[in-house]
Amino acid sequence: MDQVKSFIENTPWLENTLIFIIVFIATLVLAHLATQLVQRVLNHGGNPLPSSSIFVNITRAAIWCLGLSVILDTCFGINASALIAALGVAGIAISLGFQDTLSNLIGGLQLSLARLVEPGERVEIMGKQGLVQDITWRHTTLLDSDGNVNYIPNSIINKNSLTHLDTTMTVKVPFLVANGSNLEALTETLITKSSKALADEGTILSPVSVQYSGSTLGGLTGSICVTIERGSMPGDKVSDLISRAVAQEIAPS
Repeated sequence: MDQVKSFIENTPWLENTLIFIIVFIATLVLAHLATQLVQRVLNHGGNPLPSSSIFVNITRAAIWCLGLSVILDTCFGINASALIAALGVAGIAISLGFQDTLSNLIGGLQLSLARLVEPGERVEIMGKQGLVQDITWRHTTLLDSDGNVNYIPNSIINKNSLTHLDTTMTVKVPFLVANGSNLEALTETLITKSSKALADEGTILSPVSVQYSGSTLGGLTGSICVTIERGSMPGDKVSDLISRAVAQEIAPS
């Protein structure tokens, strides 16, 4: 054992290599555990912060910066702070090169901490509408109704108007029934058939309902109503599914 210790001490490159491997693995494990912890905290129901990946990215980056500083100092004898100070003009040039990145990072933090934008919200930014999927250290991702993913820099969002849109959509299918129909039985049939037609489609946020609005010479007018998550399914498709399901029961209005 003493011989191994003496050999390592007399072989600086081997000692530095071992330290490098140990610190690198420790940083890797610590970054993994820390990001898992942050994700768990962000996904917790009582957490005041939105579940944006920007917080996970910042945590991971901070741990890796710390690990690399330890490696530079221990293995190469380079003080990270002194190195940054020694860069001087080069450091200024590098910081200018990362100006957009820093602007987007700060913008993402402002959006997340102020809760201006959160994953799951439907927003409109510079004419683009979509569901917010995530806020990263550089951009915010929007999923539009066509399934396209838009990447919008965080700094752009901070400089332009932001509109929060309703995440739900109520679809109404008008119909006409003959006077004298059994409304109670008809209502139950319409709800049952419509619900069955929509069971495997999209996200239904409310039970199907039937509303009667008035009477005409041709009969009684009404609507089959259902609220769905906007973007989960086109409204025309919902109307088509319901109309096909109840075609034998009613006439279109």
